[in-house]
Amino acid sequence: MNKPLVILALPKHDDNFTSTPYQLAMEFAKSGRVLYVSHPYSWLDLLRNMTDVRLIKRLKASLRGGAVETSEHPNMMLLILPLVLPINWLPSGKLYNWLSKVNHRIVARSINKTTAKLELGRFHFINSHDYYFADMYRQLLGMSQYVYQCIDPIIKQYSARHGKALEERAARSADLVISTSPYLNERMLAYNPNSKLVPNAANFELCNKAMKEEIKTRPEITKLNGLKIGYVGNIERRIDYQMLINVFNARPDWQLVMVGPKDESYIPAEFLALANLTLLLSVSHEQVPQVLKSIDIAIIPFVCDEVSAQIYPLKMYEYLASGKPVITTNFNPEVIDELQAVVNIAADGIDFIWQAELLNTTDSAECQAQRIQVARVNDWSQRSEMILNII
Repeated sequence: MNKPLVILALPKHDDNFTSTPYQLAMEFAKSGRVLYVSHPYSWLDLLRNMTDVRLIKRLKASLRGGAVETSEHPNMMLLILPLVLPINWLPSGKLYNWLSKVNHRIVARSINKTTAKLELGRFHFINSHDYYFADMYRQLLGMSQYVYQCIDPIIKQYSARHGKALEERAARSADLVISTSPYLNERMLAYNPNSKLVPNAANFELCNKAMKEEIKTRPEITKLNGLKIGYVGNIERRIDYQMLINVFNARPDWQLVMVGPKDESYIPAEFLALANLTLLLSVSHEQVPQVLKSIDIAIIPFVCDEVSAQIYPLKMYEYLASGKPVITTNFNPEVIDELQAVVNIAADGIDFIWQAELLNTTDSAECQAQRIQVARVNDWSQRSEMILNII
């Protein structure tokens, strides 16, 4: 990598789950200098969560115009941005645009101060899905190329309020757009002809640890009786709760283990009432191998709709790297159909039960090796090399 990278990312480095831009940043740091800039919190966030350590850290950063921290990799620094004004609630118009410019100046000032302090010189700028700062590239001193990365569809009403128009502006202005799924890439091509597809991947080295004897299992999972079927990730609107209700009511001898942050506004009471459901809090990324080692079958039970068709989930290759059998709905045929040799596709609840019973009786060391090999060539190191070559 000839020039350093500055990455402004909507996913924060200190969130409770890992993300596409952070995983890529760690890989980029193996070949050059990286500054990872997490999306800022607002003053309203602070008022609502005054005991949150992450927000206290942002308050202190606000007094200094930003704060720089080290990361797990010596080549990657983390910039903690000052708090910004809460403006998303405003309608589109002059007031929103003016306050957005104020927030842009706050963030740009902090980034420019840091790039000068770190002596980064000329750098490539990647805006990773932080469409709220669609015009940030205009204010960065030392930027030589602007890349917009589209990593997810904009679905939630809060994000879509301004996000869809802002993302279009961000993509149209970019020198290059990179998307994580075929569906998203098609949409970005309508805004920018210089758009490329670089799918999500997995931290192969980490998730493959689930195969190692020295990795401990999670006692709250292993103590459960029966076939343990597990999901790791956000528990929210994408989940096909009705299918899972049908499956686990029909098979009360099986255990459903869901691990990850919950958006309870989407979770039906009937699902929470399942006697064979275990909901666990989010675990750190480093603890994911323990979860995967503790279950028998990994699942991606997403609803098949237009929204899910845009998703290229990180967990697919993480599951495969662990060697575990995988059952998925065919939520994104462009992605799933290419993986039929190593994942089982369930059309509905009845088919899900049949697939689980089949995997429980026929899985083998040869099947595990095949899954692991597919994950090995879909590692973040391979994806980061693709992006650097495109840049």
